[in-house]
Amino acid sequence: MDWDCGFSTNSPEFLQLGTEEMEELRSEKTVKATKSPEEIEKLTVDETLSPIEKADLLLRTGQEVQKVYAVQQLPCLLETNRDQTLNKIVPRICGNLPSASANIQTAAGRSLGVALSRNLIPTHIFSSSFLPLVIRLINSRDPSVSSVWLDALLVAVPSLTKDVIRRDILSLAVARSQLSQTVNSRKSGCLIFGAIAQKFEPFWLKREVFPQVKSLCQDVDSEVRITMCSQLHIFAKCMNPELAKSCVLPELTELTNDEEPAVREAALESIANVVSHLPVETVRTVAVPLVVKIFQKSLTDVSSPDLTGVARLLGKLSHQLKDVMTADLRDWFVKFYCQLSRFDDPVNEGRPHSVATPTTTVRNGMRTECRRLCAYNFPAMVQMVGGGGYVVKLSSTHQDLATDDSPRVRHTVASGYHEVVRLLGDKSMSAVGIYQKLLNSKSVEVLQGLAGHMTETLKGFAKSANLSPETKHPGIPELIGPLITAEGVAGSCRQWRLHEQIVTGFSSLVHCLTTDQLYNKIVPILMKIITGKYVRPVKLASCQSLAVVTRHLRKADQRSAVVDRLSR
Repeated sequence: MDWDCGFSTNSPEFLQLGTEEMEELRSEKTVKATKSPEEIEKLTVDETLSPIEKADLLLRTGQEVQKVYAVQQLPCLLETNRDQTLNKIVPRICGNLPSASANIQTAAGRSLGVALSRNLIPTHIFSSSFLPLVIRLINSRDPSVSSVWLDALLVAVPSLTKDVIRRDILSLAVARSQLSQTVNSRKSGCLIFGAIAQKFEPFWLKREVFPQVKSLCQDVDSEVRITMCSQLHIFAKCMNPELAKSCVLPELTELTNDEEPAVREAALESIANVVSHLPVETVRTVAVPLVVKIFQKSLTDVSSPDLTGVARLLGKLSHQLKDVMTADLRDWFVKFYCQLSRFDDPVNEGRPHSVATPTTTVRNGMRTECRRLCAYNFPAMVQMVGGGGYVVKLSSTHQDLATDDSPRVRHTVASGYHEVVRLLGDKSMSAVGIYQKLLNSKSVEVLQGLAGHMTETLKGFAKSANLSPETKHPGIPELIGPLITAEGVAGSCRQWRLHEQIVTGFSSLVHCLTTDQLYNKIVPILMKIITGKYVRPVKLASCQSLAVVTRHLRKADQRSAVVDRLSR
């Protein structure tokens, strides 16, 4: 900035300042040191000390920030010198933690979780030294401390013996699940029950644990019901199919009728996770009709938040249930999906000048999110109908989503397009028109979804059309124009990484285009980038793509022309 021109002594701003203000501006103030020499001396540690000695010193005499640092080094110390750490540092940490500050307790909980996940602490030492401390700090009034130590306990449970779990952990879970406890406490009880379920036999779980689980499924707070619902698939997995049918399924059925939409959505997701652990006949006669009923009910109220939950889980449920569905039921699922993906406001249809209100804005946002989730689940629906059913049942819906008014919806379609090509296999050329529309959208957000998987997409088209660089073929000329458009959009925006990805993807066009198409259409673009004012990574990507393209040019004069141009 030109300070003389921008703030001269004759400017009105300058004249408004008083003499004292001007002197303060002209004076050069010295920044006060943040630490005094005495404080620096206290924080200084002898560099000749070993890591173990340094950690021990800091834990004994250091300030809080130093103690936090020492505690954070626990996993590293265990990796480099386990015996000394267990004999010297661990007892020091365990002795200081009960009276330590929340910062130190939180840091210790995180370090313990990391150490446990790396199997750095023997089970017997954890049970004798850390477990009493874990149980004590889980009951801390500070939510951050309690949460961190709960995470550490959940990591430790799989390695604990059944006796320790029965004696210490089960009683902790039961105590924290009582209705007199706080909501966060009851939620932690749900998570602990889910963790210990994997350690015991089915009938013991049914007798000793599941009554408490059932009570939590009926808790007065919706957050607790959601948390317990998220753990039910673990119980279904640990039980045999018949027990899962008699214990878990009734609770899920009841939760799907809950008064809270978030609970109903959690129950629907849990059904998707549970069906693989139920008897096949039960899935066919109970689970599938239940899901269909939920889907049908969601459409009765177009303003219901259930629709977004259904849209999010539709793909997962279709994948889990497709093997037990009849052909008619599969068709129903596909039609329901197509209806949901075109979900819009019928009330405002034909009213382009309607006034937006907070209610309509929220409603329209929900509809957009619903369509975005449908776009996310599109590959799952392609997997259900197969390549043969794509054109008849899904291609029009695919096109609608690819041309949706919302960039977020189109971006989601673009991000999953390579999966559609993979699933369609030799039928993927039937979706090439959608690819053209996405490339021609001139939206940076859409191109970001396509660019990362351009290579596999183009190779999928080539395989579908039986094209090969080693054989004569007509190519896929309809891709040239959209790809050139996409490169132009990427080159004119400020996101050079997007441009780099697209230019890198051009190397795969050797599978899709003829020699003349490559030489006349693609080589000039790559040359323009190499000789133009572009960032170095984009130029490097262009050079690499040009090298690949040149190697696949069949005509010697074309290869020579490229080399001559580069050598000038």
